[in-house]
Amino acid sequence: MFVLTFPCSFRVSHTIGNRTVSDPYKWFHDITISGAWLIDDHIDLAMDLLQDRAQRHPKSFDVHRRVILNTEFLRVVTIEYQSLQLMGNEYTVSEYMLEWVIGMSPSVGGKSWEDCTLMYIAACIDKHYVTLEIVFC
Repeated sequence: MFVLTFPCSFRVSHTIGNRTVSDPYKWFHDITISGAWLIDDHIDLAMDLLQDRAQRHPKSFDVHRRVILNTEFLRVVTIEYQSLQLMGNEYTVSEYMLEWVIGMSPSVGGKSWEDCTLMYIAACIDKHYVTLEIVFC
């Protein structure tokens, strides 16, 4: 039998955005053994937990140069792109989209993307989630 042990701090509840996860280990464990398909909410919370961990342990992550986004970002980009295709030269970027880009959205962690060199985005492709890594050179 294989038993995973985690420090007590890992089992303490965390509030990320408007969600509270009482036991992150149990939350991930329950998802992985349930056999059910993951949905955007599962992926969003996982990405939010990564963002939270990066903020709590900045030495483990290159916090200043990377941004972790949830699935909502890709939905917003898709909607904006469809609007651009329909409106052509009449298109203007929505205020909501600008909030993402200037880092006002809570899912971005409230920081500007000005010095960002790495972006991680969760995407659902053919019912399978992948993480896209975008490198800005």
